[in-house]
This record gives sequence, C-alpha cells and structure tokens, in this order.
Amino acid sequence: MCRKAMGSILPQLITIPTQNIQPPLSSFPTYKTYRSSSFAKRSFCSECGSPLTYMSDNAPNDTELYVGNLDEDVLCGQKTGKKIEDETGIRAERDGKGYGKQLLYAKQHLFCENMVEGVTDRLPGKMYWRGSKGGKGFDGAPVD
Repeated sequence: MCRKAMGSILPQLITIPTQNIQPPLSSFPTYKTYRSSSFAKRSFCSECGSPLTYMSDNAPNDTELYVGNLDEDVLCGQKTGKKIEDETGIRAERDGKGYGKQLLYAKQHLFCENMVEGVTDRLPGKMYWRGSKGGKGFDGAPVD
C-alpha cells in the first residue's frame, strides 16, 4: 500500500513521537486524514495532494512522516549563495549542515515480501517479510 499511496518504489518514513510534533499537524487547515486500512490512517495536504504521514493503530503514540516532505535545507543544508562550477556543470554550494544522511539511511525495511528483485532486495539494514514484530530480521535477500 505504501508504494501506491506514495507513487514511489522506496517510500521513506521517520518515526516521531506524536507529542513532539509542534504545532500539531491537525492545527493546519490543509492537513487531512483518512483511514487507509482497518489498522492505519494516512494523511495528505488537501491543497497540493502530497502524502504526509502514516499512523498505525499498533503504535498510537507515534507518527511516521514521509521524509520527502522535509525542506531541502533540512535534508541538504542551506545554500551559501555561492556557485560551484566544474566539468559537470554549475550547482549551488551548501553549508554542509543538512540531516539527509542521518534521516535517510534506513536501519530497517518492512514488507520485504514485496521487494523488487535486483532493486530493493539488497538494501543495507535489517529486512522483515512484514512488520518488524512478525518475524526475525535478515540481511539482504535470502538465497532460495
């Protein structure tokens, strides 16, 4: 379901205690939620349609936020105003203070029973056939 809801082969989420999200997402008029299954809700922006969060009934105090919603300054660092030019072209210089590596390096992958051979079956981190509570994690695709 995550793939289809996100339109992405590798949706990435970070788990945040809901109480730490300030101001609460529900205080924004464009924040809308819907029940996507018997055990979870998802949210989106009613203005642009961007998927925002996933909330499981099994973890009622946590909100999973789609990392792609974070501003580029958070992920990549702020632009310094300088340009870098080399044989590959011109790009903006960044201050190196982004959190992308820390946020995007996945420690685990869930629902690997749906992994795409040769694409998502060799990712670093523990893999679980379904959720992390329903079986022993393994490294990479097991050999049949």
